[in-house]
Amino acid sequence: MIKQCTKLTIDYFPFKASLSLSPLIGYWKEKIDDTNPLLANLKENLLSNLSQVPELLQKIRNEKILELHQPLIEMLMSALFPWASRDKGMGGAFTPFEKSCFYATPLFRSSLLKGTSQIHYPPELDESQILYHRIFYVYVLILKKFYNREVNEPTTLPFVLKDEQTNLNRYYKIYLNTDFVEVNKVDELPFLSSEELKRLLHNFHDLDLWMQFIPPKHFELEGFILLNLVDVTEGETLSALKYSLLDNGSLTSPQKFNLLQNHLRTLLQRADLLLGISAMQKSGNTYWKSGCKITRSFTSPPTKGMTCAAQVAKFYEELVTNGAPLFIENVEVSTLPGVIMEALKEQNVGSIVCIPLYLEEEIIGVLELAFPQPTDLSNMVFSRIEEVLPLFALALQWHNDQEENRIDAIIKEKFTAIHPSVEWRFKEAAINLLDKQYKGEALEIEPIVFTQIYPLYAAADIRNSSIERNRAIRQDLLSQLRLANDVINKVYQLYPFPIYAKLLHKTHKYIKGMESGLLSDAEISTNDFFKREIEPVFRHIASVNQELKPDLQIYWSALDVELGMLYDKRKDFEESLMQINDALSIYLEDEEQRAQQMFPHYFEKYKTDGIEYTIYVGASLVQNQEYSSIYLKNLRLWQLMTLCEMTRRAKALQPQLKIPLETTGLILVHSLPLSIRFRLDERHFDVDGAYNIRYEILKKRIDKALVKDTKERLTQPGKIVIIYSQFKEASEYYEYIEYLQENGMLGESVENLEVEDLQGVQGLKALRVEVKLKDSEPLRKKSKPAAVIDKV
Repeated sequence: MIKQCTKLTIDYFPFKASLSLSPLIGYWKEKIDDTNPLLANLKENLLSNLSQVPELLQKIRNEKILELHQPLIEMLMSALFPWASRDKGMGGAFTPFEKSCFYATPLFRSSLLKGTSQIHYPPELDESQILYHRIFYVYVLILKKFYNREVNEPTTLPFVLKDEQTNLNRYYKIYLNTDFVEVNKVDELPFLSSEELKRLLHNFHDLDLWMQFIPPKHFELEGFILLNLVDVTEGETLSALKYSLLDNGSLTSPQKFNLLQNHLRTLLQRADLLLGISAMQKSGNTYWKSGCKITRSFTSPPTKGMTCAAQVAKFYEELVTNGAPLFIENVEVSTLPGVIMEALKEQNVGSIVCIPLYLEEEIIGVLELAFPQPTDLSNMVFSRIEEVLPLFALALQWHNDQEENRIDAIIKEKFTAIHPSVEWRFKEAAINLLDKQYKGEALEIEPIVFTQIYPLYAAADIRNSSIERNRAIRQDLLSQLRLANDVINKVYQLYPFPIYAKLLHKTHKYIKGMESGLLSDAEISTNDFFKREIEPVFRHIASVNQELKPDLQIYWSALDVELGMLYDKRKDFEESLMQINDALSIYLEDEEQRAQQMFPHYFEKYKTDGIEYTIYVGASLVQNQEYSSIYLKNLRLWQLMTLCEMTRRAKALQPQLKIPLETTGLILVHSLPLSIRFRLDERHFDVDGAYNIRYEILKKRIDKALVKDTKERLTQPGKIVIIYSQFKEASEYYEYIEYLQENGMLGESVENLEVEDLQGVQGLKALRVEVKLKDSEPLRKKSKPAAVIDKV
């Protein structure tokens, strides 16, 4: 940091300085090439004219002399300011290190002299820095000439000027040329010991110290200095852009976004530039415009609706597929979709360039540079900002992450709140944490663990859901391939090109492969075949042949508008699956509320290809309430009853389903207590301990288990399987089964089965019993069974 000199002000220079052209005249005499006839003639003529003006060969006390001999000065200065670059250059010649300028280029004169001979520094330029640079440059010359020490010159000063045409900032750096300054001693040279010299060199910014050891009165400056301003607008603006983009919230804060826009205006020297940005999302191979809220996007349509959304989606799909900047030099005559053109006009955009933003080779957004008037948008626009595009992508990714975090927070608050049955324990932990904070202890929340807990697991699973899903996929792909094949056949008949014959052959190959079965990657490869090879051909044919438009329309109309693929059978499967899941889920949630009234317990439900749910019950889960094993038995019977009813309801839904899916019922009995721990990172309860994890592994493996020594699946449609490992568990469930048989919910026969050995699990057994499907009304609507007790 510069130490302010106590004796000086910005308008005072401590060294005696005299303006002299002698160093420049000497340059003409010694350096100008005499072998070039033209230069030799110019040199001879100049020196001849100078000899007739002896006052220019001496120290110049009155600058009016320079005005009287302006043509001669112009010729003399041409060695330093060539005529070819004079109009564009920013430079001036000054009395050594003073503010008085005796010669300047036109641009320098209009920008910095303001009609005077004194330089006018921009108000934001620090005066102490200007003073320091002027004085220290002299000391650099003194050290070099008289003390034989080379010292680095001070760093250049930044300079900001308003461009007269655009009214935008331009950035310059000041460079001083001291080649035409001579430093002469006028008094005895101050002696400096090695220690004193070292002290000076270690205190560059202490001007008082330098002036103490090397007083300015011992020296005189003669000649002149050159001050040149070099335009560094592009580099400085790029640095400012990078800094701003690394600032959190650069795309969300209107003030910070406007700062980015101003930086881009300065970089491109376009005061009318408008900045916009759009976030993109990807699902599979499809991109679409994200709904996340950003500061500005000019391509956002003013209206909403299916037609509008489809046009916008198509525009962005084409932009992303192309992967290169899109230049629209005149919005009025462009081929943009109607809704986007309308949006641009409403925002007074006459031209725009849309530049895809990449992060790790994936497009995550689009940068928009818009202008009010039609503009020649050459690639220079792109090339000048290409360096900061990755930073725009990073800023956009930060914004997307923040948006995702906010969405996740809402989801967690609204949909994954702590289960009411254990809320008391989390409040207790929070109170304990606050207590630690008051005491100044480590702020780490205590583990949330419940011990001696009994789990009850059940599932109403969709039978052969993977097979049915694959069948639906295969049927859709086959249908789309056959539709495409019909069109390609007609195309080939009209245009018997080899490329269409090859495409027809490849389509047949896909059809044959699909008819023989669905491979693991067939769906991806076939969809890729449609997008990359078939549909580009269809778009081309539509533009050159009107006759085939009806055939192409048959193909396009068969595709799902949002997904861009034929999705009939898959839609049927998904709708059928959703109908079953929704019906069973609603019923289960209704029943679960009643079960909570019997005794509080922790309940988890998951929708997969069916419904699976787990109950945890035990003394440690409840507060100020007595637990008894009767509640466990009660919940086990309730679980079996609800699973029976879920099986009935799923069967009753079959006539309404587009694909008649069937369900299987499964219960896993586990009589040994275990512990569950709340995982803070996942906000979820998991079983705790290595032995207890075996139970979780078992849950994931039993749904596809076989009857021992057979190829028969343990779970069957319309039946419930109860898997157990201890005889007492079977005895308990026999009683429940007998009760439900008498109440008409279960069939009369009960199968006793052994379960095939699973990885790490042997010796499991099972009871399998058929659910009676005559009465689909819930049992609770009849007289309440004695085995299901109310809360005591």
